[in-house]
Amino acid sequence: MNQPCPIKQAAVALGVHEQTLRRWTRAGCPVVRAGHRGGPPALYDLDAVRAWRAGDRGGADAATVAAIGADLSAVVFEACAAAGEAGAVVYPLVMAHVVPAAAHELAQGRQAADFAGTLAGLCWRAHRHAPGGFSADAAQLLLVIWHRLCCFATDQHGAPPVEDLPPPARKLQLLAN
Repeated sequence: MNQPCPIKQAAVALGVHEQTLRRWTRAGCPVVRAGHRGGPPALYDLDAVRAWRAGDRGGADAATVAAIGADLSAVVFEACAAAGEAGAVVYPLVMAHVVPAAAHELAQGRQAADFAGTLAGLCWRAHRHAPGGFSADAAQLLLVIWHRLCCFATDQHGAPPVEDLPPPARKLQLLAN
């Protein structure tokens, strides 16, 4: 078991909004300690939450998710390594906010349009955590990563190519220009 963390930290680590984590908790997501209004926040074991989500979302086994995650990590590393200083800033954000959720999505066999939209939302969320001085560079690199991960989903998982930019990707495109 990893160190329990409060809801805000858990939500960031899992790449979801706090309200999503609260909704999962109401649906049966395990907690180390329940939170209460005006009291201490709920505490979450991230490994237990990830395991619960894997089972809740169709039962993808951990080995499949880990293998897909390793492949996605390699794609992200290659893109970030070629981007210099911006890559050094963006890489940990993508590894925390994008790769784990994207691996789960692919393990569940999401359709291309759904995956592309979800992935764009995850990249947008990662961008919100980038330091202000890297906003345009981070947005540009996140678009590159989004595109490469969508291509990976097409090549490796048989998803049809994505034809239109989802709204979060369009936001990144505006920031990158």
